[in-house]
Amino acid sequence: MSALRVTTWNVLHRVHGLNWKEPAVARFSDERVRCAHIVERVRGWLEDAPVAVCLQEVSGDLRGALARALPDRVATFVHTYPRVPSLRVPGAHGLSDPREHLLTFVAGPETRALDAATFSDDFGKGYLAVEVDGRTRLVTTHVTFGARGRGQLAQLATHARAAARAVIVGDFNAHAAEVLAGLGEGFVVSDLTGQRGTRTASGGKPAHTIDHVVAHAAEIEAAEVLDGEGLSDHEPVTARVVALS
Repeated sequence: MSALRVTTWNVLHRVHGLNWKEPAVARFSDERVRCAHIVERVRGWLEDAPVAVCLQEVSGDLRGALARALPDRVATFVHTYPRVPSLRVPGAHGLSDPREHLLTFVAGPETRALDAATFSDDFGKGYLAVEVDGRTRLVTTHVTFGARGRGQLAQLATHARAAARAVIVGDFNAHAAEVLAGLGEGFVVSDLTGQRGTRTASGGKPAHTIDHVVAHAAEIEAAEVLDGEGLSDHEPVTARVVALS
């Protein structure tokens, strides 16, 4: 791998959105419409190979919509959590399949599955690892907030150091400095200074950045927070990852 464009996005599982009264879900009474917009964004990103798109909080309904829409040339990898999100507010969630997944899509370079796991201290968080071009380990993750997250970062760091080079992307539920402290030496994180927060403003809290692209034995270029168009409570993050010579 000389360079790989990676885009990560927490797309907001509908049940979580309803439980927390997120505007992104409230805007769409029909979840199929929101899913269709997300699918269109993902499909567009995957046209520019070599590229990887990594998603968190994917419902079974959205996973199915993506599977139907994406071309065969796109390699798809999935990790399903044992915990199924449950609705804690009155009403119905409207999903046919409420299971929650991590998804990674790769267009261009040869890619194979490595492993995936749910964190032992949070059955709704985990990671999904693939190998791109025989040398680069790409890990999609959703990390728990707080003390549990620090232990999970140590686990991710061990995973990354086992490869010639590694890229870890996702929703870390922590600011960049906390992520680097948890991973330890040798890692770099996307510089999103001065850009919009990746976690949108909600419940009186301002927007802040907790979604990152992290690299080990590689450089990160042109990191950018994209406009999620109100489809999620998170904005997508994209960056170009370049292998160190």
